[in-house]
Amino acid sequence: MPSRPPPVSAVALTRVQILTPLSILISAGTLIVTSILIHPSLSEISEKHANYFTPSSAWLLVYWGVLYLLQIGFALLCVVGQQAETKKLIANGVGVRLAICNFLLAVWSITWVVASPACFVAGEVLLAIIALILLITAAILEFIYPPSAKHPLDWIFVHVPIKMLLISMLQVDVAQQLFMALEWDVSHGNKALQHSVWPTFATILSVGAFSALWIFAFQDLTWAACGIVLNLALLAYKIPDHDRPAEIVAATIASIVLQGVALFGSYLQIYIRRQQEGRIRLEEEEDRRIQIAEAEAEAAAARARADALSSHGSRSRLDSQHADQQGLETDLESNEQGLMNGHVEDHASNGTKQDDGVSVTRTLGSAALEER
Repeated sequence: MPSRPPPVSAVALTRVQILTPLSILISAGTLIVTSILIHPSLSEISEKHANYFTPSSAWLLVYWGVLYLLQIGFALLCVVGQQAETKKLIANGVGVRLAICNFLLAVWSITWVVASPACFVAGEVLLAIIALILLITAAILEFIYPPSAKHPLDWIFVHVPIKMLLISMLQVDVAQQLFMALEWDVSHGNKALQHSVWPTFATILSVGAFSALWIFAFQDLTWAACGIVLNLALLAYKIPDHDRPAEIVAATIASIVLQGVALFGSYLQIYIRRQQEGRIRLEEEEDRRIQIAEAEAEAAAARARADALSSHGSRSRLDSQHADQQGLETDLESNEQGLMNGHVEDHASNGTKQDDGVSVTRTLGSAALEER
Protein backbone atom coordinates (compact mmCIF):
# COMPACT_ATOMS: atom_id res chain seq x y z
CA MET A 1 0.00 0.00 0.00
CA PRO A 2 1.51 3.36 -1.04
CA SER A 3 2.50 5.67 1.81
CA ARG A 4 1.33 9.26 2.09
CA PRO A 5 3.39 11.58 -0.20
CA PRO A 6 5.08 14.53 1.49
CA PRO A 7 3.92 18.06 0.58
CA VAL A 8 5.48 19.59 -2.52
CA SER A 9 8.19 22.20 -2.11
CA ALA A 10 8.16 25.19 -4.45
CA VAL A 11 11.96 25.35 -4.34
CA ALA A 12 12.29 21.66 -5.23
CA LEU A 13 9.81 22.01 -8.08
CA THR A 14 11.62 25.05 -9.46
CA ARG A 15 14.92 23.20 -9.28
CA VAL A 16 13.48 20.30 -11.28
CA GLN A 17 11.91 22.67 -13.82
CA ILE A 18 15.31 24.25 -14.48
CA LEU A 19 17.71 21.31 -14.30
CA THR A 20 15.68 18.63 -16.09
CA PRO A 21 15.26 20.39 -19.48
CA LEU A 22 18.89 21.53 -19.31
CA SER A 23 20.12 17.99 -18.59
CA ILE A 24 18.03 16.51 -21.40
CA LEU A 25 19.42 19.07 -23.83
CA ILE A 26 23.03 18.40 -22.79
CA SER A 27 22.61 14.62 -22.78
CA ALA A 28 20.87 14.45 -26.15
CA GLY A 29 23.30 16.92 -27.69
CA THR A 30 26.34 14.99 -26.45
CA LEU A 31 24.96 11.67 -27.70
CA ILE A 32 24.20 13.18 -31.11
CA VAL A 33 27.67 14.68 -31.41
CA THR A 34 29.44 11.50 -30.33
CA SER A 35 27.24 9.41 -32.63
CA ILE A 36 27.53 11.52 -35.79
CA LEU A 37 30.30 14.12 -35.68
CA ILE A 38 33.06 12.21 -33.90
CA HIS A 39 34.94 9.22 -35.26
CA PRO A 40 35.11 6.59 -34.05
CA SER A 41 31.50 7.12 -33.06
CA LEU A 42 29.48 5.37 -30.39
CA SER A 43 28.24 2.69 -32.78
CA GLU A 44 31.71 2.15 -34.27
CA ILE A 45 33.22 1.62 -30.82
CA SER A 46 30.38 -0.75 -30.00
CA GLU A 47 31.05 -2.89 -33.06
CA LYS A 48 34.82 -2.82 -32.57
CA HIS A 49 34.40 -4.14 -29.01
CA ALA A 50 31.33 -6.27 -29.67
CA ASN A 51 30.37 -8.88 -27.12
CA TYR A 52 27.29 -10.91 -26.30
CA PHE A 53 25.62 -7.86 -24.71
CA THR A 54 25.97 -5.73 -27.83
CA PRO A 55 22.46 -4.91 -29.13
CA SER A 56 21.26 -4.25 -32.64
CA SER A 57 21.97 -0.61 -33.58
CA ALA A 58 18.62 -0.23 -35.35
CA TRP A 59 16.65 -1.54 -32.37
CA LEU A 60 18.68 0.61 -29.99
CA LEU A 61 18.17 3.74 -32.10
CA VAL A 62 14.39 3.33 -32.00
CA TYR A 63 14.45 2.56 -28.27
CA TRP A 64 16.51 5.62 -27.33
CA GLY A 65 14.56 7.82 -29.74
CA VAL A 66 11.33 6.95 -27.92
CA LEU A 67 13.09 7.43 -24.59
CA TYR A 68 14.19 10.98 -25.38
CA LEU A 69 10.80 11.90 -26.80
CA LEU A 70 9.25 10.84 -23.50
CA GLN A 71 11.89 12.81 -21.60
CA ILE A 72 10.93 15.90 -23.58
CA GLY A 73 7.34 15.23 -22.54
CA PHE A 74 8.55 14.99 -18.95
CA ALA A 75 10.25 18.40 -19.27
CA LEU A 76 7.04 19.93 -20.65
CA LEU A 77 5.01 18.32 -17.88
CA CYS A 78 7.34 19.92 -15.34
CA VAL A 79 6.39 23.34 -16.69
CA VAL A 80 2.71 22.99 -17.61
CA GLY A 81 1.57 20.42 -15.04
CA GLN A 82 -0.88 22.14 -12.68
CA GLN A 83 -2.34 19.25 -10.67
CA ALA A 84 -1.06 18.85 -7.14
CA GLU A 85 -0.45 15.10 -7.64
CA THR A 86 1.67 15.79 -10.72
CA LYS A 87 3.75 18.39 -8.92
CA LYS A 88 4.37 16.03 -6.00
CA LEU A 89 5.33 13.25 -8.41
CA ILE A 90 7.81 15.46 -10.26
CA ALA A 91 9.31 17.34 -7.31
CA ASN A 92 9.38 14.56 -4.70
CA GLY A 93 9.14 11.34 -6.69
CA VAL A 94 11.74 12.10 -9.36
CA GLY A 95 13.37 15.31 -8.20
CA VAL A 96 16.74 16.11 -9.73
CA ARG A 97 17.72 12.43 -9.97
CA LEU A 98 16.75 12.20 -13.63
CA ALA A 99 18.74 15.35 -14.35
CA ILE A 100 21.79 13.86 -12.59
CA CYS A 101 21.46 10.70 -14.70
CA ASN A 102 21.35 12.73 -17.89
CA PHE A 103 24.45 14.70 -16.91
CA LEU A 104 26.26 11.44 -16.13
CA LEU A 105 25.18 10.00 -19.47
CA ALA A 106 26.74 12.96 -21.23
CA VAL A 107 30.04 12.31 -19.43
CA TRP A 108 29.77 8.57 -20.14
CA SER A 109 29.41 9.13 -23.90
CA ILE A 110 32.73 10.99 -23.85
CA THR A 111 34.49 8.15 -22.00
CA TRP A 112 33.01 5.70 -24.51
CA VAL A 113 34.45 7.37 -27.61
CA VAL A 114 37.88 7.80 -25.98
CA ALA A 115 37.95 3.98 -25.94
CA SER A 116 40.83 3.42 -23.55
CA PRO A 117 40.87 0.75 -20.82
CA ALA A 118 40.81 3.40 -18.10
CA CYS A 119 37.88 5.16 -19.77
CA PHE A 120 36.01 1.87 -20.04
CA VAL A 121 36.41 1.38 -16.29
CA ALA A 122 35.34 4.98 -15.64
CA GLY A 123 32.36 4.50 -17.94
CA GLU A 124 31.38 1.35 -16.06
CA VAL A 125 31.42 3.26 -12.76
CA LEU A 126 29.26 6.01 -14.28
CA LEU A 127 26.73 3.49 -15.64
CA ALA A 128 26.58 1.68 -12.29
CA ILE A 129 25.85 4.97 -10.51
CA ILE A 130 23.15 5.80 -13.07
CA ALA A 131 21.57 2.36 -12.62
CA LEU A 132 21.57 2.70 -8.83
CA ILE A 133 19.99 6.19 -8.95
CA LEU A 134 17.33 5.01 -11.38
CA LEU A 135 16.58 1.90 -9.32
CA ILE A 136 16.03 4.04 -6.22
CA THR A 137 13.82 6.41 -8.23
CA ALA A 138 11.77 3.53 -9.65
CA ALA A 139 11.27 2.11 -6.15
CA ILE A 140 10.11 5.51 -4.86
CA LEU A 141 7.67 5.81 -7.74
CA GLU A 142 6.24 2.34 -7.16
CA PHE A 143 5.88 2.54 -3.38
CA ILE A 144 4.93 6.20 -2.88
CA TYR A 145 3.73 7.49 -6.27
CA PRO A 146 2.33 4.44 -8.11
CA PRO A 147 0.84 4.99 -11.57
CA SER A 148 -2.87 5.71 -11.68
CA ALA A 149 -5.44 5.51 -14.46
CA LYS A 150 -6.69 8.92 -13.28
CA HIS A 151 -3.38 10.51 -14.37
CA PRO A 152 -2.31 8.83 -17.65
CA LEU A 153 0.12 11.62 -18.59
CA ASP A 154 2.01 11.09 -15.34
CA TRP A 155 2.46 7.43 -16.23
CA ILE A 156 3.51 8.10 -19.83
CA PHE A 157 5.93 10.98 -19.26
CA VAL A 158 7.27 10.16 -15.78
CA HIS A 159 7.06 6.45 -15.02
CA VAL A 160 7.77 5.13 -18.52
CA PRO A 161 11.00 7.07 -19.30
CA ILE A 162 12.45 6.28 -15.87
CA LYS A 163 11.77 2.57 -16.43
CA MET A 164 13.08 2.62 -20.00
CA LEU A 165 16.37 4.17 -18.95
CA LEU A 166 16.74 1.85 -15.95
CA ILE A 167 16.06 -1.34 -17.92
CA SER A 168 18.51 -0.30 -20.61
CA MET A 169 21.15 0.11 -17.92
CA LEU A 170 20.41 -3.25 -16.28
CA GLN A 171 19.95 -5.48 -19.31
CA VAL A 172 22.41 -3.96 -21.79
CA ASP A 173 24.64 -1.02 -20.91
CA VAL A 174 26.19 -2.02 -17.57
CA ALA A 175 26.97 -5.58 -18.70
CA GLN A 176 28.23 -4.50 -22.11
CA GLN A 177 30.57 -1.91 -20.58
CA LEU A 178 31.73 -4.37 -17.90
CA PHE A 179 32.68 -7.02 -20.44
CA MET A 180 34.52 -4.40 -22.47
CA ALA A 181 36.45 -3.33 -19.35
CA LEU A 182 37.25 -7.01 -18.67
CA GLU A 183 38.39 -7.38 -22.30
CA TRP A 184 35.77 -10.05 -23.01
CA ASP A 185 34.99 -8.76 -26.47
CA VAL A 186 35.71 -9.52 -30.08
CA SER A 187 38.70 -7.17 -30.22
CA HIS A 188 40.61 -9.59 -28.00
CA GLY A 189 39.88 -12.68 -30.07
CA ASN A 190 37.74 -15.78 -29.88
CA LYS A 191 39.26 -16.96 -26.65
CA ALA A 192 38.09 -13.83 -24.84
CA LEU A 193 34.58 -14.36 -26.15
CA GLN A 194 34.64 -17.98 -25.04
CA HIS A 195 35.56 -16.88 -21.53
CA SER A 196 32.47 -14.68 -21.43
CA VAL A 197 29.90 -17.35 -22.39
CA TRP A 198 28.96 -18.58 -18.92
CA PRO A 199 29.25 -15.15 -17.24
CA THR A 200 26.94 -13.87 -19.97
CA PHE A 201 24.57 -16.78 -19.37
CA ALA A 202 24.49 -16.12 -15.61
CA THR A 203 24.07 -12.35 -16.05
CA ILE A 204 21.18 -12.67 -18.50
CA LEU A 205 19.33 -15.16 -16.30
CA SER A 206 19.97 -13.15 -13.12
CA VAL A 207 18.71 -9.91 -14.62
CA GLY A 208 15.78 -11.77 -16.19
CA ALA A 209 14.83 -13.33 -12.84
CA PHE A 210 15.06 -9.97 -11.06
CA SER A 211 12.95 -8.36 -13.78
CA ALA A 212 10.38 -11.14 -13.51
CA LEU A 213 10.09 -10.67 -9.75
CA TRP A 214 9.64 -6.91 -10.16
CA ILE A 215 7.07 -7.36 -12.92
CA PHE A 216 5.08 -9.88 -10.89
CA ALA A 217 5.20 -7.77 -7.73
CA PHE A 218 4.09 -4.50 -9.34
CA GLN A 219 2.21 -5.67 -12.46
CA ASP A 220 4.73 -3.58 -14.39
CA LEU A 221 3.74 -3.60 -18.06
CA THR A 222 6.43 -1.03 -18.95
CA TRP A 223 9.22 -3.12 -17.45
CA ALA A 224 8.04 -6.28 -19.21
CA ALA A 225 7.72 -4.60 -22.60
CA CYS A 226 11.10 -2.88 -22.39
CA GLY A 227 12.84 -6.00 -21.12
CA ILE A 228 11.45 -8.16 -23.91
CA VAL A 229 12.35 -5.56 -26.57
CA LEU A 230 15.94 -5.28 -25.34
CA ASN A 231 16.35 -9.07 -25.23
CA LEU A 232 15.13 -9.21 -28.81
CA ALA A 233 17.63 -6.46 -29.66
CA LEU A 234 20.41 -8.67 -28.27
CA LEU A 235 19.23 -11.62 -30.35
CA ALA A 236 18.97 -9.42 -33.43
CA TYR A 237 22.65 -8.51 -33.36
CA LYS A 238 25.15 -10.93 -34.89
CA ILE A 239 28.84 -10.64 -34.14
CA PRO A 240 30.73 -10.87 -37.46
CA ASP A 241 32.20 -14.33 -38.04
CA HIS A 242 30.92 -15.54 -34.67
CA ASP A 243 27.82 -17.56 -33.99
CA ARG A 244 25.97 -16.84 -30.81
CA PRO A 245 26.39 -19.81 -28.44
CA ALA A 246 23.33 -21.92 -27.71
CA GLU A 247 23.70 -21.28 -23.98
CA ILE A 248 23.34 -17.54 -24.47
CA VAL A 249 20.43 -17.95 -26.88
CA ALA A 250 18.69 -20.21 -24.37
CA ALA A 251 19.33 -17.76 -21.53
CA THR A 252 17.96 -14.85 -23.57
CA ILE A 253 14.84 -16.78 -24.55
CA ALA A 254 14.39 -17.89 -20.94
CA SER A 255 14.62 -14.25 -19.83
CA ILE A 256 11.93 -13.28 -22.33
CA VAL A 257 9.70 -16.14 -21.17
CA LEU A 258 10.25 -15.30 -17.50
CA GLN A 259 9.21 -11.69 -17.99
CA GLY A 260 6.22 -12.60 -20.14
CA VAL A 261 5.02 -15.25 -17.69
CA ALA A 262 5.55 -12.86 -14.78
CA LEU A 263 3.38 -10.24 -16.46
CA PHE A 264 0.67 -12.78 -17.26
CA GLY A 265 0.86 -14.21 -13.75
CA SER A 266 0.56 -10.78 -12.17
CA TYR A 267 -2.64 -10.01 -14.07
CA LEU A 268 -3.97 -13.50 -13.39
CA GLN A 269 -3.30 -12.95 -9.70
CA ILE A 270 -5.26 -9.70 -9.81
CA TYR A 271 -8.15 -11.46 -11.56
CA ILE A 272 -8.21 -14.32 -9.03
CA ARG A 273 -8.00 -11.89 -6.11
CA ARG A 274 -10.91 -9.86 -7.46
CA GLN A 275 -12.95 -13.02 -7.93
CA GLN A 276 -12.20 -14.10 -4.37
CA GLU A 277 -13.01 -10.65 -3.03
CA GLY A 278 -16.27 -10.72 -4.99
CA ARG A 279 -17.19 -14.10 -3.51
CA ILE A 280 -16.26 -12.91 -0.04
CA ARG A 281 -18.43 -9.82 -0.50
CA LEU A 282 -21.31 -11.99 -1.70
CA GLU A 283 -20.91 -14.31 1.28
CA GLU A 284 -20.76 -11.35 3.63
CA GLU A 285 -23.86 -9.85 2.03
CA GLU A 286 -25.64 -13.22 2.28
CA ASP A 287 -24.65 -13.53 5.94
CA ARG A 288 -25.83 -9.98 6.51
CA ARG A 289 -29.17 -10.73 4.85
CA ILE A 290 -29.55 -13.88 6.97
CA GLN A 291 -28.75 -11.92 10.12
CA ILE A 292 -31.22 -9.21 9.13
CA ALA A 293 -33.91 -11.84 8.42
CA GLU A 294 -33.23 -13.55 11.75
CA ALA A 295 -33.34 -10.22 13.54
CA GLU A 296 -36.62 -9.35 11.83
CA ALA A 297 -38.04 -12.78 12.74
CA GLU A 298 -36.96 -12.34 16.35
CA ALA A 299 -38.46 -8.86 16.39
CA ALA A 300 -41.73 -10.18 14.94
CA ALA A 301 -41.80 -12.98 17.53
CA ALA A 302 -41.12 -10.46 20.28
CA ARG A 303 -43.93 -8.26 19.00
CA ALA A 304 -46.25 -11.28 18.88
CA ARG A 305 -45.35 -12.22 22.44
CA ALA A 306 -45.90 -8.63 23.54
CA ASP A 307 -49.28 -8.56 21.79
CA ALA A 308 -50.23 -11.89 23.39
CA LEU A 309 -49.25 -10.67 26.84
CA SER A 310 -51.12 -7.43 26.24
CA SER A 311 -54.22 -9.33 25.07
CA HIS A 312 -54.04 -11.70 28.07
CA GLY A 313 -53.70 -8.76 30.42
CA SER A 314 -56.70 -7.07 28.83
CA ARG A 315 -58.78 -10.22 29.21
CA SER A 316 -57.70 -10.57 32.84
CA ARG A 317 -58.66 -6.99 33.50
CA LEU A 318 -62.01 -7.53 31.78
CA ASP A 319 -62.64 -10.70 33.80
CA SER A 320 -61.74 -8.88 37.00
CA GLN A 321 -64.00 -5.99 36.09
CA HIS A 322 -66.78 -8.45 35.23
CA ALA A 323 -66.31 -10.26 38.54
CA ASP A 324 -66.40 -6.97 40.42
CA GLN A 325 -69.52 -5.98 38.55
CA GLN A 326 -71.16 -9.30 39.38
CA GLY A 327 -70.18 -8.85 43.02
CA LEU A 328 -71.74 -5.40 43.03
CA GLU A 329 -74.88 -6.75 41.42
CA THR A 330 -75.03 -9.53 44.03
CA ASP A 331 -74.61 -7.02 46.82
CA LEU A 332 -77.29 -4.84 45.31
CA GLU A 333 -79.65 -7.78 45.02
CA SER A 334 -78.91 -8.75 48.62
CA ASN A 335 -79.58 -5.24 49.77
CA GLU A 336 -82.78 -5.06 47.78
CA GLN A 337 -83.91 -8.40 49.20
CA GLY A 338 -83.13 -7.24 52.69
CA LEU A 339 -85.09 -4.08 52.16
CA MET A 340 -88.04 -6.02 50.81
CA ASN A 341 -87.97 -8.37 53.79
CA GLY A 342 -87.86 -5.40 56.13
CA HIS A 343 -90.92 -3.87 54.49
CA VAL A 344 -92.82 -7.11 54.79
CA GLU A 345 -91.99 -7.46 58.48
CA ASP A 346 -92.99 -3.87 59.10
CA HIS A 347 -96.25 -4.41 57.31
CA ALA A 348 -96.93 -7.55 59.31
CA SER A 349 -96.16 -5.75 62.54
CA ASN A 350 -98.48 -2.92 61.61
CA GLY A 351 -101.25 -5.38 60.84
CA THR A 352 -100.87 -7.00 64.24
CA LYS A 353 -101.01 -3.68 65.93
CA GLN A 354 -104.17 -2.78 64.02
CA ASP A 355 -105.80 -6.08 65.02
CA ASP A 356 -104.93 -5.42 68.64
CA GLY A 357 -106.47 -1.95 68.44
CA VAL A 358 -109.66 -3.29 66.93
CA SER A 359 -109.89 -5.87 69.69
CA VAL A 360 -109.45 -3.21 72.37
CA THR A 361 -112.03 -1.03 70.69
CA ARG A 362 -114.44 -3.84 70.50
CA THR A 363 -113.92 -4.71 74.19
CA LEU A 364 -114.42 -1.11 75.25
CA GLY A 365 -117.60 -0.87 73.16
CA SER A 366 -119.02 -4.00 74.72
CA ALA A 367 -118.34 -2.69 78.22
CA ALA A 368 -120.12 0.54 77.51
CA LEU A 369 -123.23 -1.19 76.29
CA GLU A 370 -123.36 -3.31 79.41
CA GLU A 371 -123.22 -0.27 81.65
CA ARG A 372 -126.14 1.22 79.96
